[in-house]
Amino acid sequence: LKGINGDTITNPIEIANRLNNHFQSVFNKNEDNELPYFIKRTEAICKYSQIMLDLVKNKLSNLSVDKTVGLDSVSAYVLKNCSDSFSIPLSAIFQKSLDSGCCPKVWKKANVTPLFKNGSRLDPGNYRPISLTSVVCKVMEKILRDTMVNHLVKHSLISKNQHGFVNKKACVTNLLESIDMMSKALSDKISMDVAFIDFSKALDMVPHKRLIYKLEAYGFTGNLLNWIKSFLHQRFQQIVMGDYVSSWLEVFSGVPQGSVLGPILFIIFVNDISDIVNHPCKMYADDTQLLACLDHPLASQMLQTDIYNIADWCNTWKMKLNLDKSNNNNSVELASTLVERDLGIMITPDLKWHNNSTFATNKANRVLGMLYRTFSHMTPQLLKILYTTFVRPHLEFAVAASNPSSRIDIDKIEKVKQTVGKYFDKTKLDTSLTLAPCLVIKSERLSKTAKHPNVKSLSESDGTVRPPLESICRYGQIIILLVSVASKGLHWVTLKP
Repeated sequence: LKGINGDTITNPIEIANRLNNHFQSVFNKNEDNELPYFIKRTEAICKYSQIMLDLVKNKLSNLSVDKTVGLDSVSAYVLKNCSDSFSIPLSAIFQKSLDSGCCPKVWKKANVTPLFKNGSRLDPGNYRPISLTSVVCKVMEKILRDTMVNHLVKHSLISKNQHGFVNKKACVTNLLESIDMMSKALSDKISMDVAFIDFSKALDMVPHKRLIYKLEAYGFTGNLLNWIKSFLHQRFQQIVMGDYVSSWLEVFSGVPQGSVLGPILFIIFVNDISDIVNHPCKMYADDTQLLACLDHPLASQMLQTDIYNIADWCNTWKMKLNLDKSNNNNSVELASTLVERDLGIMITPDLKWHNNSTFATNKANRVLGMLYRTFSHMTPQLLKILYTTFVRPHLEFAVAASNPSSRIDIDKIEKVKQTVGKYFDKTKLDTSLTLAPCLVIKSERLSKTAKHPNVKSLSESDGTVRPPLESICRYGQIIILLVSVASKGLHWVTLKP
């Protein structure tokens, strides 16, 4: 890892300390006491008074046994399998903690795992801190989060444009809505500018005083708000890399990545961004899109004003734009792109998906090659597990939005499956019963499992090239409210196969 002076560090403990110091350097340390004006969002209040025993037992029973233990070394496996015994003392501990508005210190200490993102592995800026906190604390966080979410949903306080960490929404709903708007503009032969806005170290930079200030505006009060204040205040973290551990450093800002409350606190903090722009805005956590149809002379000027407004918002709320990913800023002009990666898929101005199919199949082939090199001898059962876990997700990601319907794109996907088949041709193993079902991509699998009467109308011939069945079934999910998008009817672009 590169040191502060550009030298290369090889000692594991020094690497851990270097990463921890870098993560701390990102924090907002000097937040001023003068808070900006922020209008109260609701007269309704949300506070929590009593934690029910049955609720604690239910949360313990539904714990995932794969959760990593925190600093207190309490195992999720033990809590889950002894939920009847632990629910009584834990409910008393939770109630005492809530009544006092005090989060125990051990719950505010995190073992941090540095997760590599992309770029050079020598650059500490290319790692994301993932906090491994107490499983017991996460149980209490789940209880409080449910209350907060119910309050936000009941009073319609979360922007309909937010798709991150929101029930019935995900990457695919964000993509469906934005691509729907692009498709309509393309069909109507209207130019559209799309500005991609990304915040730098967004979850780490959230200033605590401003976050609490916004929570109050959204109606959170009483012991619930006091507990969240304590939860955020005086947190400490250490980097853990195998047997090597860094020294402890204080966390001055941000919401803990890896916690339960962190995501909901973050989307509350950025929720008002959609209020300060004139053009349609789509958000997935800290990724924001501005979509401007250039159907009148002032459209471009209005888009630039929106970008200025977001830059001003960042200055007001102590956040920073990532100029490497964002499309504009007050003093920086960035070139337009012919291919843009949006939430994991490649988008081009003509909304054809050749680049995305190539991107997805290349990733799938790289992973497949790595598996072949790692496992010299594979049974059909093992390959089925490896293929469905590591390879097929790359081929199926967001196919409802990316719509790989052309023959060229389908052939690319088929070649990946043929590569798997060739492995067994060489070893002369029979895969007809064991492997064949896993080679079928999601669009084909859904034809046997996903049926809904409202989907039928979408498959009727009207002269357009329809998306594969997975896309149609995804639209059926929208109709029956398994997922949620804003568009009343999605617009499909006519493309040649």
